[in-house]
Amino acid sequence: MKIFIKRISLFLLLFILLLVGIFYINNGTLRIDFEMFKDKIFFKKAEYFSDFIDKNDSINLILGSSLIQCSIIPDSLGTKWFSFANDIQNIYESYKFIY
Repeated sequence: MKIFIKRISLFLLLFILLLVGIFYINNGTLRIDFEMFKDKIFFKKAEYFSDFIDKNDSINLILGSSLIQCSIIPDSLGTKWFSFANDIQNIYESYKFIY
């Protein structure tokens, strides 16, 4: 049992060192920047959406996941349609967006 625990602890230590090394090589630092993980596509769409609202008095909004994003082209429905669907959106995010 003692040998098993030694081998498992050695494996875990080497695995953690490997992960830290890969993280350092990818980012150039060991500091975790949480701004890096934010979805930049969402903020671009929010900017386009703000411009779209400024141009139109009333709008029709399409919400949904990547299936909706790829299947419905808002320009084919009319000029007052805007698609706010993205790859990672779920039903809860759509609900929070509306309210």
